[in-house]
Amino acid sequence: MSPDKFGDSYDIVKRDIIHWLACPEEWAVHPMYFGGNRDFVNRYTDFLGITCAEGDIRSRRRVVSVGRTCPKHLFLDPNTGLKPEHQGPTDSQWDHVTMEELAQIADGPNRASKLTLVYDQGYQRPTNEERKPLAEAKLQTLRCDHDMHSVAYVAHVVFIWVSKDEACSPRPHGSSWNVLGYLATALSTTAAEGTT
Repeated sequence: MSPDKFGDSYDIVKRDIIHWLACPEEWAVHPMYFGGNRDFVNRYTDFLGITCAEGDIRSRRRVVSVGRTCPKHLFLDPNTGLKPEHQGPTDSQWDHVTMEELAQIADGPNRASKLTLVYDQGYQRPTNEERKPLAEAKLQTLRCDHDMHSVAYVAHVVFIWVSKDEACSPRPHGSSWNVLGYLATALSTTAAEGTT
């Protein structure tokens, strides 16, 4: 999350998605903001209506360890979304989450029944139909390479959420896929179980 973008329309969508998936008190966020402005983090979490993940959230190197120990559903808000691998030679340039990191977090010791949600803004395509196959490819990688149950929300923004446990059912509570016109694709652990 970048402070200079705080409060835009995408933040409203983030808050709505979080509250749509589960009650706010069941969530924590790792803002993936590594500056020292604690006031910004407080304003950000207050806006989302959820608590901040516990641990050293100011260290990029500790994103996975903070996430793995989070006892709640976890929202990750990287600046450039979900990537196949790290972009740039040093962690100071890593303003994204990799598929491997997401899988490690979701596979934490107490996270089997918890969702891990990523704001995936690493798309330069202008339309939903052009974003959809890119998101589906990420879901396929998470499913086949990391044994994760995963869902993508694809609209003017993209979110991906995962869970290690199929019983967690990474689907919105009390809603159908047509709520707010969301186009979503759900993939299960095996290709035969994939649904749309």
